[in-house]
Amino acid sequence: MASKFQVDYDKGLLRRLLRLIVRKQELLGPEYFKLAAQYQVTVGSIEAELEVLELQVKRLKRRIQLLEAFPDTDEEVDEKQIDRVLASEFVQSELKILDQMRRIDQSREFLRSPIVKEEPPQAKQMFREMIYKLHPAFHDHHTEAQEELLSDVLEAFALSDWDSLQELYETVKPMAKPERPRYDILERIDQVEKEVEEIWDNFPYNQRRLLEDDALLEERKSLLYRQIKAKKEELAAWTNRYTMLMDNRQAGHLKN
Repeated sequence: MASKFQVDYDKGLLRRLLRLIVRKQELLGPEYFKLAAQYQVTVGSIEAELEVLELQVKRLKRRIQLLEAFPDTDEEVDEKQIDRVLASEFVQSELKILDQMRRIDQSREFLRSPIVKEEPPQAKQMFREMIYKLHPAFHDHHTEAQEELLSDVLEAFALSDWDSLQELYETVKPMAKPERPRYDILERIDQVEKEVEEIWDNFPYNQRRLLEDDALLEERKSLLYRQIKAKKEELAAWTNRYTMLMDNRQAGHLKN
C-alpha cells in the first residue's frame, strides 16, 4: 500500500504536468491565433509590401543582367526566354509572398469573425479536466478513442469553438481520472517545460511587447515605411536604367 507521502507526491507530479500541458495548449490556442492575427494585420501587411518591392527590384536587376548578356548585334532579344528564367529563379520567393498575403487576409477575416468571442467562465476548467482524462502523458495505455477525442478537444479550444467544447465535455465527463502518474512523468515534465519555453520565445509571443507598446509599434511601422520609400526609389532607378538600356538597344538596331 502506497504511503501518504507517495500519494501526495504522485498527485503533485500530476498537477504539475497538467498545469504545463494546459499552458502549452493555451499558448497554441486562441491566445496564439489572436496575437498572430493582430501582428499580421498591424505589421505583417507593411512587411509584405516591403517584400513585394524587394522582389520587384531583384527581378528587374536580374532582367537587366540577362538582357545585357545578349550581344548588341542581336536583332531581337528573346523576352520569352528571359521571362522563363525569371519565373524559374523567383518562383519560391513569389510563393512565399503569396502565402504571406493569404495569412494577412485570413488574419483580417479571423479578427472580424464571430468565432473570436469571449471565453465562457467554465471553459478553462472543462478543458483542464478533459486534458487530464485524455492526454497520453497521464495514461500508460492510451486508446485510439482517447486520441480522437483529444484531437477534437484541442481543435475546438484552438478555434474558440466553445459550443463544441461543451459537447465534448459531456462525452468525457464520465471517464475516470488517472490515479497514478506514468513511469516517465519526470521526463515528460522536463520535455513540456522546454516546449513551453520554446513556444514563448518564438512568434507570435516574441512580438507581444511590440503589439502592446504603442510607441514601439509606431517606431517599427515608421522604420518599415522609410524602408519602403527607399526601396521605391531604388526600383525607380533600376526602372530608368532598364528603359535606357532598351532604348539604346532599339536605337542601335534602327541604326543598323
